[in-house]
Amino acid sequence: LVLLAAPAGAHVVPDQEEVAAGGRATVGFATSHGCEESPTNAMVFEIPEPIVSVNPVVHPGWDIEIEMEDLAEPVEAAHGDPITERTKTVTFRAQDGNELTNGLRDTFGISFQVPEDAEGETLFFKVLQQCPEGGENAWIEEYTGEGEEPEHPAPVVVVGPPEPEEGEEVAAEPASTTEEAAAAADGDDGGSSDGLAI
Repeated sequence: LVLLAAPAGAHVVPDQEEVAAGGRATVGFATSHGCEESPTNAMVFEIPEPIVSVNPVVHPGWDIEIEMEDLAEPVEAAHGDPITERTKTVTFRAQDGNELTNGLRDTFGISFQVPEDAEGETLFFKVLQQCPEGGENAWIEEYTGEGEEPEHPAPVVVVGPPEPEEGEEVAAEPASTTEEAAAAADGDDGGSSDGLAI
């Protein structure tokens, strides 16, 4: 939590601080201002390298462009077929009249498969915010909470442990001495092994 506290103040903020390794995640990235008060007409997201493919969430009034790049080595898909390219960038581009006015908040969603072997990694979703009148904001500086926060930190998401499989139980903590005493007191022999078992 300390690690993620500072990036939460970034101007492009993810709605999840952590995603589960090996799971499917949909993260929304929110912004509420333009470039020097100019409206925003494009949000270009650079997809972190551990992620192979994404599914952008439909955003009414905005077109979505996906740029691909070749993988250095093919990876195997869930159905066994080889994957030879990955998603490099996702761009949300406003249609005429649908630009995001400075001061209004909006969220852009990206769904992706979290790699199983990425637990503990920090994913930086670098963003280029473009404005037709005021230039652009490049939220691309990597910051994990140590030292001075940069002027334009990139949104960050940490990969946590996998979610428990269905039917899998989390191991219970050992009963405390107080709990054991209470269980023994409820027994009919004032602390016999039967009472503790119950």
